[in-house]
Amino acid sequence: MALRLYQGEPQICTDTLTNDGTLPLRPQAILQLVIALDSRNEEQLIELTLELEAGACQTLKRTLVTGELEIGDHASVLQALIEEQWETLGYAVFQVDEPPIQINKHPPDTRTTRTTSHPTR
Repeated sequence: MALRLYQGEPQICTDTLTNDGTLPLRPQAILQLVIALDSRNEEQLIELTLELEAGACQTLKRTLVTGELEIGDHASVLQALIEEQWETLGYAVFQVDEPPIQINKHPPDTRTTRTTSHPTR
């Protein structure tokens, strides 16, 4: 089941990359994407380059602003450029819903208070 958020709530995406190999990765191109699944639009994209020693890991944390996202299902996707092809390393799906309508049960106080001052003699 996908995480559900109201449009405007922050979504935190955490990506952890681990080099399980015996050689360092230098430099490694990485993409962090947010994709609207219904329209397949890339709504947010961060491109970076990392270097990872053999056996090392690096955590990338980012906060998404969902107020800019379409209503519907989205995926936070991590990709790496491997042999000239972007390969998906992992993803997490979340849903953005319209925020609920807030109804104030008590109307604002529109009464005015009149004060009169009388000059003293």
